[in-house]
Amino acid sequence: MKKISLLILLFSFSFLNMGFINKFKKSDEPEIKGIICGSEKFMSYLNKNIDPRKIFRNDHQILNNLYDNYGSFDDWFWYYSIFDIKSGQLYGVYKEDDNLETIQPLFVDEYPSQKTKFVFTSEKKNKNTLIINIDRYENGKLTLSSTEVYNLTELTSSSVEDGKTYTDKCIYYPIPNDVEIINSISR
Repeated sequence: MKKISLLILLFSFSFLNMGFINKFKKSDEPEIKGIICGSEKFMSYLNKNIDPRKIFRNDHQILNNLYDNYGSFDDWFWYYSIFDIKSGQLYGVYKEDDNLETIQPLFVDEYPSQKTKFVFTSEKKNKNTLIINIDRYENGKLTLSSTEVYNLTELTSSSVEDGKTYTDKCIYYPIPNDVEIINSISR
């Protein structure tokens, strides 16, 4: 009888322990999210007319077409980022064919025909701040350096341009489950 009671007790403890270990164990898996930010007019239109679940694929072209239909760039602009909210790693989207897209860590984006390249660095400062630095090189010379600071709690993005701080509203959008996430970090 004692053996059975002891066995039941050990089984109960191990079962409970598994739940607590899994709950407190930090996962090494990235938590990839998209965030889209923009002007007040754009975000108002986005919130009223576009389902965030469709932003990743179908609506990027629709969003690009909105520039032509709605006034000046200053009143109607948007930009997006995809990143791991745990580490702050910035990701880029690579389309392999019409049916498969992959997401990989992004460090450099090159346009050889224009002799231009963008160098990205990103870091997570605390639980709710992500900083993305973007340097643009043309013909090997640094021509632009900018920093975007995302507040992941307030869902805002701030940048400084010509001594003035600009803050835009943002929303998260999901990455579809069939998008392959490649976590190899190769520079």
